[in-house]
Amino acid sequence: GGPTWFHGRVPLAKNDDQHWLSDLQCYVRSECVEAFTVKSVDFSEFGAQESETVGQVGIRCVFCAQANPDDRARGHVVFPSSISEIHQNVNDLMRRHFNMCPWMPKDSRKMYKSVRGFSSKADANANTYWADAARELGLVDIFGGGVRFWRDPTMETPADLLTRNSIQRKSLSILKPEDKSNMTDFLFLLLSQMQRCEFSIIDQQKGRRSLKVKKVGFPGVECIHCAKNGAYGRYFPISSKVFGDSTAPSLHTHEMACKWCPDEVKSSLSYLHHRVIYQKSELRGGWKKRFYEELWERLHSPQNSKKKSESDDESGLESGGEGADENACESSSGDDSSKVPEEHIENANSESESDNEVGDLIASAALWLCTQDDEEEKKMKRGRIAREAPTPASRIVQKFAVGGRGRGIVTRPKRRRLIHF
Repeated sequence: GGPTWFHGRVPLAKNDDQHWLSDLQCYVRSECVEAFTVKSVDFSEFGAQESETVGQVGIRCVFCAQANPDDRARGHVVFPSSISEIHQNVNDLMRRHFNMCPWMPKDSRKMYKSVRGFSSKADANANTYWADAARELGLVDIFGGGVRFWRDPTMETPADLLTRNSIQRKSLSILKPEDKSNMTDFLFLLLSQMQRCEFSIIDQQKGRRSLKVKKVGFPGVECIHCAKNGAYGRYFPISSKVFGDSTAPSLHTHEMACKWCPDEVKSSLSYLHHRVIYQKSELRGGWKKRFYEELWERLHSPQNSKKKSESDDESGLESGGEGADENACESSSGDDSSKVPEEHIENANSESESDNEVGDLIASAALWLCTQDDEEEKKMKRGRIAREAPTPASRIVQKFAVGGRGRGIVTRPKRRRLIHF
């Protein structure tokens, strides 16, 4: 009944190493070390004191791994106690083993020495990248210390599929295939886990009374994993700006905590979050605002709101068949031949009126938000002008001694110190 662990061996290198690590670290991760699973046949090599490491993942030199166990150099393998220590363990191998490894080929040693002179990238996120890249490989910390593979390390992840532009878009997703070139891979994978939903009476009963737009049928987004399992992960932004500024971070927080979201999606989201920094510079200016405005219109379009009702109507027409045509022919000769068209006209008018009400509601909400923004901007401007204006002489405060004795002390405003940036 315990968890299922996987066995295998795989290099530590990932596609984004060059953006976060030094040339030496990239070369070592891709050509010199690998993550492997310890088996029972390896007991004679590691000794009896490490007999409890069956199934545990270690980091070893790939050159010594090809030699006989008796001829391998000492200290060619390390066993990280957690994912966060993989970075330090690889640095220990670089400092103690590779300089004297007897099985490293001459061309590999020459390349190793050539890239060793370059300084490493001083980035505070490098340690976080090492841990996120390890999780992307399928590594996970186990209770009691050590690291293991929770999935097959040779299988591709959602991040790998996005890199190859071969990810399968879900049928209910709110995205389109052409959206991938207009956003980051992180945002594309995040929004691929969402589908369109509508505000209902159940949402009001579950504590969403603070929503400014409380009309039933207001469109929003929900987690596809929660929707399949009856959980609750629904969000209803009131504007495209709110969608991009506050709702999108909330979606990320929800997916990382959602117990129904697959672990490979969570690890890929953490890994792709590092890619956002340099992908933003490759996109056109204002891409985020344009995308969320288009997505907002896509969610609120009448076609999406009527898609389900149209499919129901089509199924009803198909089930009616020939009997409906015969009834129509028989009613055409009677006096009640005008009743059916009138009902259709009334239904069409009611649908158009409901669409107009939703459109007016959205327009009024947008107008209210714009008015609030203008008022806040005017208040900030008035405050800035008041702070920069000099103090008039009439406002100079005069303070006198107690009981009227003394000549009095006049206090003048102090001069502000000029600070240059």
